[in-house]
Amino acid sequence: MKDLMVYAPVSPANSWSKLLFAPLLILPHYPNAFWICFVLLLVTALAIRLNYITAFLIFWFSISYSRLLFPVLNGSDLVLNLFLMIGVLIPVSPSWKGLARDYQIYLSHYAVLLIRVELALIYFLSGFDKLITEAWQNGAAIFSVVNLDFLLTRFLVFHWISGNWLP
Repeated sequence: MKDLMVYAPVSPANSWSKLLFAPLLILPHYPNAFWICFVLLLVTALAIRLNYITAFLIFWFSISYSRLLFPVLNGSDLVLNLFLMIGVLIPVSPSWKGLARDYQIYLSHYAVLLIRVELALIYFLSGFDKLITEAWQNGAAIFSVVNLDFLLTRFLVFHWISGNWLP
């Protein structure tokens, strides 16, 4: 982790970024405290019903962690942060009273609908890209994925498919 902090230092530009990336400002000095807080937050969120506070804290730590790992991020990390941001609106506990309770339920339902629309758009655009991209049309993309040494092992995949494992 210290090597990562050397290559991706966090230097907040203003007071808002100091607040946003506060967990990362603690990380170089107390890395174990950062990880213990993060694990305790996740265990607390799993042990009790997810509420607005724990959902926001998980989103906050995820944004900070994404800033730290920015050089190695891919699209799934950004989508995770988007879903965590929308997920702050989903919990219905603690429940409010009266008319505010109705607004809380509507807001939660709209957040779930927004996540479904986002997920559908991700799959649609991914499929559409595969239909129009030359590498997917001529099979080069499948060939490159199948020939990755670090993703698939020859024994588990190719021998099983080819039937070489049979007596």
